[in-house]
Amino acid sequence: MLASLVLSEIRDGEVRLVWSLASRLAEVGLERSRRGEGWTEIGRASPDGTGRVEFIDREPVPGERLGYRITTHTNGREVISEETWLEIPSLRFALWGAIPNPSNGDPLLLRYSLGSGDAATLELYDVAGR
Repeated sequence: MLASLVLSEIRDGEVRLVWSLASRLAEVGLERSRRGEGWTEIGRASPDGTGRVEFIDREPVPGERLGYRITTHTNGREVISEETWLEIPSLRFALWGAIPNPSNGDPLLLRYSLGSGDAATLELYDVAGR
């Protein structure tokens, strides 16, 4: 066995993965697979002094199912770890505010996200309820 996954967490739009390696290796590669696609290397890292290696994927897409594994070359052959699959949570409704704020009659720009591609209605009112 090449490695054991000891931590996987999804937070702040990133996936953090930590493996404990079975042997002392100089470097390993991290590969990612999106559903229905092949494996692509997205990074390389060296283990720390305890034999652990950490990767942070800063490009997960909300709502996707992503696979991760690590690879290395030993004695001229490629060695691949077990796959780890994670469901990336979908974004929920979020409203990030208005620009400019306050507005003096200038066009108002609103940044928001919806949890799905469904149609939605956004109603705006001033402090007087108009």
